[in-house]
Amino acid sequence: MRSLADVAGVSVRMLCYYFGTRERLLSAVLMYHRKHNLLSAVAEAESRREALLTSWAYYQRPAQEPLTRLFFHLAGEGMHSANADPAISGAISSWVDLFRDLGVREGLPRDQAAQEAHLITTAFRGLLLDRLLTQDVEAADRGFDVLLDKILPVTKESRR
Repeated sequence: MRSLADVAGVSVRMLCYYFGTRERLLSAVLMYHRKHNLLSAVAEAESRREALLTSWAYYQRPAQEPLTRLFFHLAGEGMHSANADPAISGAISSWVDLFRDLGVREGLPRDQAAQEAHLITTAFRGLLLDRLLTQDVEAADRGFDVLLDKILPVTKESRR
């Protein structure tokens, strides 16, 4: 935390006071970045397909890899800790909510939209994790294309 405090121009004690742990500080940085970059772009999507395409393009940027690794690191830490950071589960549920709401807007019943939103977000995270673990970008891209075509096929409405 010392190097982070030096960069921020504050004391380590102040960081500990506000965040408690290094993981909570990193989680706050991750959530801030996600909120101010990705969610603003995805929120403008008119369909789940468009939101998913926007999200995939966002996470393919080389600059995003460290933040994606950080997300999975914090999620892994959370699985082993009784004091897991609620921001990680909140980040996951906000994605599910976003895709559910888009599904409802597309005309799906709320329950079906929620189930599909859970499937979409879970599969998406799995593809991101696989991409990071294997470094096989082409295989992850092919998997994403299958997800997109099976779950959210191109329709006349989605071409608009």
